[in-house]
Amino acid sequence: MSLRNLPAAPAYPWLLGTTSFVLPAGLEENVRALAGQVDAVQLLFFESKARSLLSHQPDIDLLSRLAGDHGLSYTVHLPLDLQLGSNDKRKRQEGIAEVCRLLEETGPLNPLAFDLHLDLDHDMAVGAWQDNLRDSLQTLACRCGRWQEKIGIENIGYDFALVAEIIAAAGFGFCIDFGHTLRYNHQADFWALPHWRHVHLHGASPGRDHRPLLAEDGPFLRSLGRKLVNREYRGVVTLELYDLTQVCQSLAVLHEAWQPFQDGEKG
Repeated sequence: MSLRNLPAAPAYPWLLGTTSFVLPAGLEENVRALAGQVDAVQLLFFESKARSLLSHQPDIDLLSRLAGDHGLSYTVHLPLDLQLGSNDKRKRQEGIAEVCRLLEETGPLNPLAFDLHLDLDHDMAVGAWQDNLRDSLQTLACRCGRWQEKIGIENIGYDFALVAEIIAAAGFGFCIDFGHTLRYNHQADFWALPHWRHVHLHGASPGRDHRPLLAEDGPFLRSLGRKLVNREYRGVVTLELYDLTQVCQSLAVLHEAWQPFQDGEKG
């Protein structure tokens, strides 16, 4: 299956993207394959440079040329192994330094959003973990400069109420993953949160996520589209999948469900 079998990406009120790993190839090869099919590509850095076996030196000049040639934008998923809530101050400092390094490295691409996880350490008291996160985010806010307004903290597998106020107090925004809301049965009112930097979308069921979208997801997708229109969201909605067949299937389902929004309607 090829992305070229799909029609060109329709225009929605928001930008539509997917990840830089839908083919078992390098980041640049994936961007080439996705050009013309999506508006934005999420550049994945799931491991920090010190722990990764893969190259952490993307060809920024090439990515910039591809963006210019095809009208692409980028978002960046920051590493998952950062320990910003650790009791070990050295580990917190290493995590902050890694975020700042990637901000600087990818900055020439002018990413529209940077996604950051705050992992919960189940071996720590929640209050201590929150205090450490508060310290880390305040330090990061002082160091990340103009990129602060593009960093969004993502909801993952714990009650987001534990961190929402800490995030807002540090001046960061939010990355809303609707697949995670389904997988973890989140009860938080994410629509009430301000400063959405990025939206993630994928199929999910209790205990499983990052699954392809199915035809039966149509009612949910149409409802989501209406809410995005009403919110006047103009950022990126990233289809967060890592397989070409699943991306093709999900784009077809999504374009069918979101057809009214291609015409500027509220669905």
